[in-house]
Amino acid sequence: MSANHRSGRDHTVIDIIDDLEKSKKCKKCIFRVPNVLWRQNPAAYTPDVASIGPFHSYRGKEEGKGGKEGNGEKYFQLMERVKASYLKEILMGMKKTLKELTAEVIKLSDQKNEGEFDQRARAFYAEPLDDHISSEEFINMMIVDGCFLIQLFLKCNDPKLRAFDDPVFNMDCMFHFLCHDILLLENQLPWFVNCYPQFV
Repeated sequence: MSANHRSGRDHTVIDIIDDLEKSKKCKKCIFRVPNVLWRQNPAAYTPDVASIGPFHSYRGKEEGKGGKEGNGEKYFQLMERVKASYLKEILMGMKKTLKELTAEVIKLSDQKNEGEFDQRARAFYAEPLDDHISSEEFINMMIVDGCFLIQLFLKCNDPKLRAFDDPVFNMDCMFHFLCHDILLLENQLPWFVNCYPQFV
């Protein structure tokens, strides 16, 4: 009995090690919603107020493109302004410009021998992004969205950090819409992106 139990445990250990090796090779973990689900209820998979990452990044930059009906685009544009405000707060605290922060994030990625920041981040998305977003635009998006999430979590944890006119916390339901949006399958960043600004 104990010999069988031991061999089963050893087999499990081998399976876990094999899975870890496979996960190092295949990093794709941010996917589009399958069409068969999307067709049933597109609104369930579309962000209400905020685009995080590349899949819905066109929203908020141009009026009337895609997404939900009604005030959706207005809220996207509002959240783009909030992102800029949160980024400014982080940069002021770090005493850096966005250009300096970007350069340091790229440098840190190179020092860790993890490959180029741009290529490493793109590798997490199941859909190729090369044809519709430049390297500079993609890196900027990763850093802006990553800083936005970090600042959002900090403000959630410490109300003293919130500005009196912060629409995330002062507009009815905005925080709840945002919480919904950052959990959506297509509205994600690779986790490592959120770690970089803390080490710079």
